[in-house]
Amino acid sequence: MRPHPSIRRTIKWGGTAATLVLVATWIASGRSWYVSWQDRKGYFADIGEGCISVGYDPDSSAGWTGVHVGHGTTPTWYFEWWPCLDPEADRGERRLTIPLWIPATLTLLTTAAAWRLDTLARRRARAGHCPSCGYNLTGLIAPAPCPECGTTRSIGSGGAAEASPPERRET
Repeated sequence: MRPHPSIRRTIKWGGTAATLVLVATWIASGRSWYVSWQDRKGYFADIGEGCISVGYDPDSSAGWTGVHVGHGTTPTWYFEWWPCLDPEADRGERRLTIPLWIPATLTLLTTAAAWRLDTLARRRARAGHCPSCGYNLTGLIAPAPCPECGTTRSIGSGGAAEASPPERRET
């Protein structure tokens, strides 16, 4: 079943925005900018050095709470490149670190696939092919469904055929 055009548009543009935000955050955090959050119980989340860290530090439970944004005194280009789980058993601290390039890459690949699939569907529709299966619809009247997959098409703005999923019949 094909997603609705507004869902495809949301995935494409939302994924593009999310990828840009993740890449900008990754670059800024590698330049000694950081954002930290901590609660009274010792749970924390940090973005810095090109990664996001979440965990628990029992020693810091008496310290500051809330959100802190800042940067180091000397700008450096330091990035963590691999995810790691850092248990410091002597202090009881637990920290999971995930580099920001990993979610940025996954978001980029998903968004690129959405853009590519949408581009292929639009090309097929413009070339007189079924946007769902690629069957050549030359010679069929406009409202006729695709004989291969049953997708109905309607003529939208600009003369391009827009596909709608086939209707299901109960037998």
